[in-house]
Amino acid sequence: MDIKRQATARICGQVINVGPRAIVGKAAKHKCELVIEASSNAQYPCPVKVEAYGDEISEQASGYAAGDWIEVEAHLRGREYQGKHYVSVSAWKIHAVDIAPAKVESEARPQATERTAKADNIDDMAGEGDGGEMPF
Repeated sequence: MDIKRQATARICGQVINVGPRAIVGKAAKHKCELVIEASSNAQYPCPVKVEAYGDEISEQASGYAAGDWIEVEAHLRGREYQGKHYVSVSAWKIHAVDIAPAKVESEARPQATERTAKADNIDDMAGEGDGGEMPF
């Protein structure tokens, strides 16, 4: 029994750029490209180009603007050409998200506990006592 599996991905992020909707290929289908910032870490940005190929999905993709927060479900497709490998991310479902993931993460982070507060004070205690040594 031969089972074909496709690699899929769910990408949540902020739209950086929305390309124009264009007609491509022999079948004359519409295509729109989005660039999504998939990381909330400003020091190490992770822009991902996502293709929306097909009349309905490309129309939906072209309706978003830079700054919108979206979640994309996509197929990952890879191919080899003349010894080089290429990957494309093809969206099959796109929807807006109500809240930025960075805000959700910051709300979910635990607050400093008494133990971590004591650990932060160790540097302060190093100057106490004789000769600036640690108290233990």
